[in-house]
Amino acid sequence: MKTGLASERNRQFALRQQSKLVAKFRLDEAHLDIDQYQAYYEDISNPSSGTTEGFREHRIYQEWDFGSTRSLLVVANPGTGKSVLTKSLHESLSRPGGPAVCSFFFKDRGGQQNNMNVALCHIMYQLFQNRPDWTVHVVDDIQNKDQGDIRSNFRLLWELLHKVLVKAEPDSIVVLLDALDESEPGSREKFIQHLHGFHSPALKLFCTARPLSDIIDDFHPVMDSILDLDQDAQCREFLSRDIQCVASQRLERFIQKRKIENKSVCLQLREMLRKRVEGDRTYLFVKLLFDVLDKKKLSMTRSLRAWVKEFENIPETVFDAYTEILDAIDEADREAVKAMLEIVLAAQRPLTVQEMEIALKVGMDDEAFERGDEFNPLLI
Repeated sequence: MKTGLASERNRQFALRQQSKLVAKFRLDEAHLDIDQYQAYYEDISNPSSGTTEGFREHRIYQEWDFGSTRSLLVVANPGTGKSVLTKSLHESLSRPGGPAVCSFFFKDRGGQQNNMNVALCHIMYQLFQNRPDWTVHVVDDIQNKDQGDIRSNFRLLWELLHKVLVKAEPDSIVVLLDALDESEPGSREKFIQHLHGFHSPALKLFCTARPLSDIIDDFHPVMDSILDLDQDAQCREFLSRDIQCVASQRLERFIQKRKIENKSVCLQLREMLRKRVEGDRTYLFVKLLFDVLDKKKLSMTRSLRAWVKEFENIPETVFDAYTEILDAIDEADREAVKAMLEIVLAAQRPLTVQEMEIALKVGMDDEAFERGDEFNPLLI
């Protein structure tokens, strides 16, 4: 009986020690606003039904998921669903008995969400949350270090990751890094340097980025495979099919919302949308199309022909869509919106709402901006 109690006490003590070690990797607001980061993650859409299968069936992805490829970089232009894809992989690969799946979604919007040190620390935190027993491999290195020493030291974080990988089972860890092009160049360079000559049978690494020449050139020597969704014929085909699928689903919701019940008109709208979306389109273009349509103040009782007329005039390009959205802004707000756009173009990095408000107050002599509660409704 005493032996059993002593064993339970020892187990509880070991668990408390593990929790203390894991907590050393937990980021605070000085490094990353976790609530804001989590909100960013949650705002990334889940894939629409019937999409992403083409990518998952692609030979290069299959070799990464099931074969010997250890690292894969997927590059594609903005609006092609890279973040949606990464999020879907995180959630589909995170299964009971599966690998420890860790991810970081970079965003260059101020703060530290573009910092590779922060990303690696968050990866380690997720890793030890998944497998707290793995802290035994790094306990001697971190038990006497405070959180600040660990979080700010990229070399130490990498060494700790390496020690875990040496002991971990093959294919037991998956790391997903989204939007590498939005990571801070200096810290990204450190990451690339540490990838040179790096290989671990325990790790599968999946990254996404825009197809910028410097990104591709820098990562080409350190990645097993690079897949360009815009250049690969099979990828272009499934991407076009997926975008059509999303557009069709959005249209059906639009038809139900606006109570368009005439079957002939519905067929016309479907065909008009199909033609407008076909070709080298993006999810961004589809989103903007329906942003424009949702703002149309058409009466439910208007003639069916009016709906056809509206669809005949929907934007043909992303530029046209943005133009129509901006043209719809109330005349009284246009000066403020124009100032916002000028500030965005001039800014060296994305601004927070508070920073934008200050910039507007400094740049404009307008009583409407003397109170913060009158500013927020102007954001679009």
